[in-house]
Parts: sequence; C-alpha cells; structure tokens
Amino acid sequence: MDADGTNVRMTVAQTAQALGISAEAVRQRVRRGTLPTEKSEDGTVFVLVDAERTRTDADSTGDGTPNKTFIEAHLDHALDEIRFLREELGIRNEELRRKDHIIAALTERIPELEAPASPETRESPTEASEGSGKGAAVPDEDDRPIGESPSWWRRLFA
Repeated sequence: MDADGTNVRMTVAQTAQALGISAEAVRQRVRRGTLPTEKSEDGTVFVLVDAERTRTDADSTGDGTPNKTFIEAHLDHALDEIRFLREELGIRNEELRRKDHIIAALTERIPELEAPASPETRESPTEASEGSGKGAAVPDEDDRPIGESPSWWRRLFA
C-alpha cells in the first residue's frame, strides 16, 4: 500500500487478476499511461492500482468462483429478461395471427370479385347500328336530315 493507503503495488499478473482482465490488457494500459507504474531497483515493473478498483471477495470466493449472492443477483436479472422476452413474443405471435386472419379473409373474397367482362358480353342484346360507337366516322353533311344545321365544332373547324 501507498503511504496514504489508496494504492496497492502489484505485479502485472496480480493486477490482471485483481481487475479481472488479461495480463496483456494491463500491459496495454501501462503503455497508454492509464495505469500508473513504479519500477523497482531490479527492473521489475509494479502497477499502482487503486484499492477500490480491485476485486474483493464480495463478488467471488477465494478460489475464484463467484459467490451465491452474486449468482442470484444475475440470475434474477436474467429471469426478468426472459419473462419480458416471452411477453413480447406472445404479443408478436398474436399480431401475426391477426394479420394471417385478415389475409385469409381477403383471399376468400377474391373469387367474389368479378373479372372485367369481355367486349362481347358488355354489348346490349340488340345489335349496335353500324357507324355508332367509339371510333365511328362522323356523318357527312350530306347524310344530315334537311333543316338541321351543322354542329358547332364543324362550323368552328370548317
């Protein structure tokens, strides 16, 4: 410990174990300067770690296995997540059932909708007179009954 009691002097391996990271990660932090170091007279590098940052036995036993309260806390959280996800899954399944029902109802109605009738079935039972209908030629002035004046558009374009 430091003189003020806040830092612990550890080797790289001890620091890695105390922080719960790999030794290589500790070395990288030392190179970047995010972890303070001290060099001994024999050349050994010690890492100065804040005592509060080191793992204590509060979340694990001395043999490296997590203790029961730590596991229970994480298990409760995991069970809450599972419960939430199951509820969401139920909601999504209900939405899919509703959409499937709508699609089935619409596909049942497709035969009810009649296809457009062919031109033969659209004509009236009586024969259409020749020259009537779309695209028929406009009667000439000679075909017009006597006494009728030409239409306005014939007068305009004549």
